[in-house]
Amino acid sequence: MIEVKQLYELPREPVDDAYLCDDVLRFHSYRNGAYYRRAIRFKNVAATRTRVERCTNIGNIVGDFDGLVEVVNSPWRQEVWNDTDESWRDRWEMHHYAIDIEGSFEVIAASWELLPDERGTWREKI
Repeated sequence: MIEVKQLYELPREPVDDAYLCDDVLRFHSYRNGAYYRRAIRFKNVAATRTRVERCTNIGNIVGDFDGLVEVVNSPWRQEVWNDTDESWRDRWEMHHYAIDIEGSFEVIAASWELLPDERGTWREKI
């Protein structure tokens, strides 16, 4: 049976425009009349997968929780671990992280961290 650990709850204000860029999941929130850049950085990424909102069933995994979860005993994590060259398998931990922001984002990585909010949008920063 798959167990899910709740790790980070998304802000209550509207969240949108999410995309995964290398090892960082970037998204915006809107509060008090301004946009804020938000991001979650994943460390030692082994695999990623994304789906647009109309093609995902991530709700079956995360349930009603609106945020980042760890999928414990994940078949996908085990598949990635099995496919990893033996000399690399135990160098880093492998966790299956999942989040639903206008679609699903799933990452196999050693760990994650929430980056500080910044006023503005990611497009303005680029």
